[in-house]
Amino acid sequence: MSGALRSCALVLAAATAAHTADPDVQELFQKARDKVLDNARRMPRYTCVETISRTQYHPPETPQSCGYLLSSRQANIRGKLAMRDRLRLDVAVIDGGEIFSWAGAGKFETHDVDKLVGGGASGSGDFGSFLSGVFGSAPDAIRYLGLRNSLAQFEYNVPVGRSNYRFRGAAGPGRIIGYRGTFSVDPADADVQQLAVDSDQFTPADDVCRVQHVMRYTRVKIGNGDFTLPEVSTMDAIYRDGAESMNDTRYSECREYVGESTIRFDDADPRVGPAAAKAASQPLPPKVHLLIGLSKPIDTSVAAAGDAVEGVLLSDVGDRRTGTVARIDDRVHGRILRLQQSLDSPPRWFVTIRFDRIERNGVEQPIALRPIDDGDRTSQRTRGLILQGGLERPEGAGLFIFDGFGNIVLDRNFHSEWETR
Repeated sequence: MSGALRSCALVLAAATAAHTADPDVQELFQKARDKVLDNARRMPRYTCVETISRTQYHPPETPQSCGYLLSSRQANIRGKLAMRDRLRLDVAVIDGGEIFSWAGAGKFETHDVDKLVGGGASGSGDFGSFLSGVFGSAPDAIRYLGLRNSLAQFEYNVPVGRSNYRFRGAAGPGRIIGYRGTFSVDPADADVQQLAVDSDQFTPADDVCRVQHVMRYTRVKIGNGDFTLPEVSTMDAIYRDGAESMNDTRYSECREYVGESTIRFDDADPRVGPAAAKAASQPLPPKVHLLIGLSKPIDTSVAAAGDAVEGVLLSDVGDRRTGTVARIDDRVHGRILRLQQSLDSPPRWFVTIRFDRIERNGVEQPIALRPIDDGDRTSQRTRGLILQGGLERPEGAGLFIFDGFGNIVLDRNFHSEWETR
């Protein structure tokens, strides 16, 4: 029996026992399924901005079984808050696959999001594979549950043999796992409103007890058509040691993807004379020092790793042989690579910044720097209480550490010193 006929037969069996006030379940499911599959068939290449807020919780002081951990979580009991951070990415969906870059980077870089954001729990499926799996031929069971808040509720099961869901925990390459869950459909237009995914099919060799996703969908205009896309997605992973990781992902600015743009660094401001433009286009010599202040503040209540960062030179930059090579108020551009708050005692903010372009006389060009004075910027009272040996510093980036249980704002008063390479 085909997947379509199998699914409809299962729904029909449930529908015969449904309350008479419920909709025609078989017809509603078939309409919803047709819309999902048509959505996947017509979907153009597109890109969205993806903002991910991640929160991690410590494990309990004494080891516990997965069963105990899951029952505690069901009772809304979890460990002590350990860390939170925020990431902003561009994601392009092309032929069903996802490519990632930092937001506004101009060029997509990788199919593996962890290469940008580092470790932590990750999963696949937000943009289509879950919907295609549930409404294609993957489920071995679909059952109608009734109406809730005027939405038709269904439950489903996708065995591992038909699944395309790969989960990767904090350790290991990840693997394909089966899953089950529920979805809701609006009887008025047969649009899928929400899809919940639940998997606890892990072995003792895995570091995970259970993973849950909840995706809320909306209609978005892409190109000349309207399509069902995720608006908000949450993931909750509970690990065997009792730690918990929660990701909240929001999607915005979705638009058709027409090809990769490129970034040019040699387009001079037409108002700049040829001599000044030529001088500005010369690379800065090595081992000159730049004192940089932020021209646009970094407010941790809204900022994210991936956001662009802009600074200005706070003094002229000179070289013995060539004289002044950059001037006060010349602009430097870069990106936040890390924006993370540790809530252990004492609480700390970790901010990683890399400047990679300088703008002189209206001409932008690449620049390679190394930080001179990054590291601990905490108060004298608490300085030295953090071991920095295990903190990652990407090449050419500065890692700055600040006090802060609440949010902080870095502005022009935040100065950092760098040396050209």
